[in-house]
Amino acid sequence: MVAGVLAIIAGCGLGKLAESPAPAGPTTAASGGGGAVQNASAIGTGGSIVSSGFASVSSSGSLAASAGGGGPSSKQALGSSCANAADCQSGFCADGFCCNTACSSACEACNAPNDLGHCLPSPDGSDPDKKCAAGQACVGGSCATWAPNVCGVNQSGTGPDLLLDTGHAGSTGVARDGDRIVTTDGARWLLWDAATAQEVARGTAGNYYWVPPSLRGGVFLIQGPVSLELRNAGTGALIGTIPTATHSAELSSDGSYAWTATKTELVAWSTAGKKLCAISGDYSSASIWAAPSELRIGSGPAAQQRVEIVALPGCTSSLTNPHSGNFGRWFGDGEHFLTGFDSALRVYTKDAVLAATPSGYWVGGTGNYYYLVVNGELNVYQFGSPTPSVASGFDGGAYVTKRNVLFASTKSALYWIEFGPNGYWVHKKPFINSSDLFSFDADAQGRWVAGGWIGYGKGQVVFQGTVADSQASGTLGCGAVTGLAGSAGGHLSVATQMGAIKRFAVINNAWSLDSIGAAWPDTTDFVAPDDWYDLAPPLSKASPSKKCVAVSDQPPDLALVKCASTVVYQGNIPINGIDGYAVGWLSDNRLLVQTYVPMNQACLLKESILYDSMVNVVAKPALLPSLKTLVATSDAALYSHVTGNVYDATTGKVLAIAGRAGAPAANWIAYPAHPPNEPPQPMVRATKWAP
Repeated sequence: MVAGVLAIIAGCGLGKLAESPAPAGPTTAASGGGGAVQNASAIGTGGSIVSSGFASVSSSGSLAASAGGGGPSSKQALGSSCANAADCQSGFCADGFCCNTACSSACEACNAPNDLGHCLPSPDGSDPDKKCAAGQACVGGSCATWAPNVCGVNQSGTGPDLLLDTGHAGSTGVARDGDRIVTTDGARWLLWDAATAQEVARGTAGNYYWVPPSLRGGVFLIQGPVSLELRNAGTGALIGTIPTATHSAELSSDGSYAWTATKTELVAWSTAGKKLCAISGDYSSASIWAAPSELRIGSGPAAQQRVEIVALPGCTSSLTNPHSGNFGRWFGDGEHFLTGFDSALRVYTKDAVLAATPSGYWVGGTGNYYYLVVNGELNVYQFGSPTPSVASGFDGGAYVTKRNVLFASTKSALYWIEFGPNGYWVHKKPFINSSDLFSFDADAQGRWVAGGWIGYGKGQVVFQGTVADSQASGTLGCGAVTGLAGSAGGHLSVATQMGAIKRFAVINNAWSLDSIGAAWPDTTDFVAPDDWYDLAPPLSKASPSKKCVAVSDQPPDLALVKCASTVVYQGNIPINGIDGYAVGWLSDNRLLVQTYVPMNQACLLKESILYDSMVNVVAKPALLPSLKTLVATSDAALYSHVTGNVYDATTGKVLAIAGRAGAPAANWIAYPAHPPNEPPQPMVRATKWAP
């Protein structure tokens, strides 16, 4: 046992102090029969604090009223329970609590858990008094039509335990035309309206690595679970299916038809899913550009070093003159193509007429322009001019051309160049590690959308431009969940990939978005999903009020010469030393410590001990497993990130088996809707573990 290094000076918070005989001196009578708190100029012989008449501690551990001011008022203060206005000093009783105003509007409430007694707007989307009309809910403190976006509460309607739907959480394929945007992560697709950043429709998707989404002319093509699906871009309604299993398919540039390419044939389809015509041959690796009335095919089976032109609707085939070099890629508008490699590069028109012989890397283009990278700088040429202009400022990255827009996604910013008939314009937006944006699309007017890769950019979707405002920009959804934090008071904060932080509160045993403020005093630090197993937990654990800190000298499972021991500090003054590892504080008056014994170069759990703020033993919960950290759900129960279970703090008995890492908030455990080591899902759910 590590010896105590100082007499106990004070408790670590507002918990009940040790009661012992006090020396003579002025006293303040304790309400409810508790031990008196006496003059602070002397230290009591039993380790109690001697103090002069500020407050006393009742037998229940709460602070009693200060002495010397007469008896308390018979009327109740703000936040106290009431039956009617006559019970309250303020003269107002609302929602069962003494309130600062009458708080009688349809979308006002005086029972917010962390601000009882103050009239506040009801959370958006709620209707606590059932005073809003059908189809309406509280929005900004008054009744209005309620249409939450994908980052709202219970957006999917898949059950009362679904708190938050964030859109996508993994790699995201994107497509755009006008104000309609389609996104998919291989599990679901979402249809968005860019003008409002609202979700319009959703459905089940297949693996979009097979066929990326495309959206043109009021129709979008998406890989469904069993077939390609053609859907109305206004509503998301299914208008046709294509049963072909293929990795190569797309809509035409105007959305008037679709095509699929396999090892056996090239097929043109109507937007209703009807086969228009087909050509036999292995087109599975061909480079295809679908113009409104023809398919332009490079690297096809018809002939080497020639472009095949397939006229529609009859699939009549013809060949261009030969071109030099192997076919590379079509330009963004399909009017030119690239052949060759490095010093042997050539740019041809769609009819295989030589247009330029550039030398560089990352060659591409659109309209009257082509570009290449020379010595790390982006050189932009206009066809017919030998002198380039240099688009400087790029710091590396990948280059992608969609329609008339060139994207350059770098580590610090997303650049895009918008090409027009009379010039081009360079734009830049800073994004943290935007090099993880990997999928892009743009419409004919240069409005674009970008989706994130599975790394840092997982689930993020950003867009630029709307039909009404070409300078408008925004995000769609919130992306993957990056952190959760809960509190014993029933609050939950959720941090997401796109930087959004959503806050929830439990009201009458139901969750709602909380509009109370930017932060809550009783919310713990964010817990990142990758850290939920606490592989390297901190050795210092602060009490909720931060008045005391328990510092362990080593992790519990590390055996050097001995196993862990702990010193409890008040401020920078050590109070006492104890054997064992400090797991954490349940409250300012409850500290859980676990002692270990060395065995075979390891430390094995001996017992669990619950101490009060005076470092007195309160209980020994014999049934607790070895823990590295805890989150208090109350001063009588704790939750372990390691096991995912809730335990009785006094006995160690399992009260609830959540079975997964998450964030406790009152009698709920919130967690992302996917197990560890499985692909992320863009949802947060909550499981209720106690009535």
